[in-house]
Amino acid sequence: MALEKAKKNLNYLFLNTTPEAEEPTWKRARTSTDFAHAMNAETETFDYIADEGPTDELKSYKPTIAQTQTAYIGDPVYDYVFGLYDKQGIGSDAVTKGMIVYQQKKTVAEAQENVALQFDALITIDTYDIVAGTLTYTIGQRGTPTHGTAVVANDVPTFHMEVEV
Repeated sequence: MALEKAKKNLNYLFLNTTPEAEEPTWKRARTSTDFAHAMNAETETFDYIADEGPTDELKSYKPTIAQTQTAYIGDPVYDYVFGLYDKQGIGSDAVTKGMIVYQQKKTVAEAQENVALQFDALITIDTYDIVAGTLTYTIGQRGTPTHGTAVVANDVPTFHMEVEV
């Protein structure tokens, strides 16, 4: 079995840049220099009487993706996030949908599709550095994500929810 190295350009991060619309407008984060999906695990320690030492249990994850977006006016993701920065959007105004489409493939109905994850995304603005020409923000995954697959054509994903059998 040949190993295949994961490549940044074959893994996609999308944001819905029109959260108020009935249908999402998926735009790829193209001019970001970060794509680390931090899981931020929350654990709890128990000191069971039957064990010699404490035991950690995994309670939950609180995934985030830190973004450093190069400020290209006209880039749909930059323009959307700049709008949140400009309006200082809070509450539901700072929430959209996010999607990650991975390089890994999965067979669905005898076709190969990319493994994908769709989620509610809280956008928290960190810093707009005009001198450096960057806008940094954090995408926080809210609630339970939807697992599935996606096909990306012309930089537009088509998501297929995983069906439990």
